[in-house]
Amino acid sequence: MNSPMNFEQLVSLCQQTHEELYVRAVRVVDAHLVVRNWLFGYYIAEFEQYGEDRAAYGQGLLQALADRLKGLEIKGIASTNLKLSRQFYMVFRQIGQTASDQSDVEAIGQTLTDLLPPSELTSNQTAQVDKLIPMGASLVDLSTVMRTLSRRFTLGWSHYVELLTLDDTAERRFYEIEAAANQWTVRELQRQIASSLYQRLALSRDKDEIRRLAKGPLTLEGHPRNR
Repeated sequence: MNSPMNFEQLVSLCQQTHEELYVRAVRVVDAHLVVRNWLFGYYIAEFEQYGEDRAAYGQGLLQALADRLKGLEIKGIASTNLKLSRQFYMVFRQIGQTASDQSDVEAIGQTLTDLLPPSELTSNQTAQVDKLIPMGASLVDLSTVMRTLSRRFTLGWSHYVELLTLDDTAERRFYEIEAAANQWTVRELQRQIASSLYQRLALSRDKDEIRRLAKGPLTLEGHPRNR
């Protein structure tokens, strides 16, 4: 028979359960945010190429879209956020294996249509993915897209915003793989970028030693955002 708990134990159990499940909930929301922003970027890029009335918006597209989405009570969608979403899609449009599954730094290209099982799409839906999903049209099966993209994007949105500051594809992919494999926080990712871990590993013959040293203390003074 279990011994009866006292009130303080009751409080502690509730607190621990809340904290553990809250952290998990935040991670789930963040994972969905990454997928949502990638899809937003995809939609915007496709509209800029194939939209029937794209000429009417021109350079003002992102602001016009932000205003309309704000009117629909979608929060956190300023034009700057939409610009980041478009950049995110353009940089990470090649999607395939998850970062943690890759043995080295390489790009694996797949279009969004390639990721969607033909049996789960009608021919009309497939055409919408290849071109632009017209305003008001039915979307592709988002649960299918979510499952696929969630396997590809293993970091949080703030991690990807940080990775977007890197111009070199191989360097960016390296930090994505390392951050996922080692469960780096955003601050830790910034720390490793500031330490030029990628460049040091590329030049070093003792890569294990460099990785060991990378786990030591390092200030962020050298990071571009902290100058």
